[in-house]
Amino acid sequence: MASKSSDKVNRSSGRWIPEIVYEDVDGVQSQIPTIYVPKNCSKPNMLFIFVSEMTGEVEPDSRGREVPVVDIQLHTFANMQVLQTKLSAEAFDDVRKAMGLDPLSVAIEKGKKINDEAHNVVAEKAKETLKRSELKKKSELN
Repeated sequence: MASKSSDKVNRSSGRWIPEIVYEDVDGVQSQIPTIYVPKNCSKPNMLFIFVSEMTGEVEPDSRGREVPVVDIQLHTFANMQVLQTKLSAEAFDDVRKAMGLDPLSVAIEKGKKINDEAHNVVAEKAKETLKRSELKKKSELN
């Protein structure tokens, strides 16, 4: 793994450079990036990230070799928690909708439903396991 963000803290100003890493978990690379926030530093309110896309075109480099042309654009990604605390509920829902997300109240209800369904599946599996365990004990006693 690359160096920790704490290595890139300006001690005098408390500013730091976020470093995005993709960790391996049991040999599988995570699809969700991680940013380590150094001690006594704040989470970033936004991130500026260059997004590069191959154009499919080529052009000669300084030595005359053909190299792919890459379109590079700077994008800003905002911390949704910051937006939620700074915007009205209606404005925050407008941002969520613009990003293809459900309004927060709808998302919360959907999340509760998913959690309830998962809880029910786990509870049912636990009952089945307990039942099998009890049947096994009974058969061992006979």
